Amino acid sequence: KLLLSLLPKTVLEAVETHWAEIGVQPMELVLSVRRQVEFRCRPLGEKRMRCDFLSHLCSTEEINAVVQKIGEKNFTIQDRAGIDGTLHRISAVRNATGDVVTLVMRIGRSSRILAGLLEDILADSKSILILGPPGVGKTTLLRACAARMSEDQSTVIVDPAGEIAGCGDEPHKSAG
Repeated sequence: KLLLSLLPKTVLEAVETHWAEIGVQPMELVLSVRRQVEFRCRPLGEKRMRCDFLSHLCSTEEINAVVQKIGEKNFTIQDRAGIDGTLHRISAVRNATGDVVTLVMRIGRSSRILAGLLEDILADSKSILILGPPGVGKTTLLRACAARMSEDQSTVIVDPAGEIAGCGDEPHKSAG
C-alpha cells in the first residue's frame, strides 16, 4: 500500500481497476511520459512475468507528482529510491536535460523459507551464482540467504543500490 500511495489518483484508479479484473498483485509498475502505464505481474503457476498495458497515458505532471512525493534528494546517484522500512524500489530514467521521464516501481518481497533451499551451500560457505529472468525471485532468495547467514555469523551486505536490505538508513528486518 505504501508504494501505491505514491501514485496520483488517476493512475492509482487504473492500477486498482486492472488488479481487481485480473486478480493478480503487481510486481512492477512502469510510468512513462505519454505512454500507457505498464502493469507487470506473474500469475500463479506461470513461469514468465506478464506485462499488461493499461489504457491510462501518463503525463509529465503525474511523473513529477510521484517524484515530488518521493523527494528528488532521495534518489541515489544510480537514480534509485526506496521507502523507509520497506523493500520497495523506485528507479528513475532521465532525459538529456535531467528530467525524470520514466519510473519503474518494484514491489519488494521477502521469504525466510527460501534460504532452506541452499542450506548446505550456505553452511559450507561456498560461492553461488544466481541466474534467472526478471521477477523470478533472485533478489528475494539472496535476501533470505543473507538473513539465514546472519543468524550464525557476522554478515555484511554491500548493497549500494538498496535492493537487498532496502533503501533506508537501517537494513530491513528481512535481511537479517
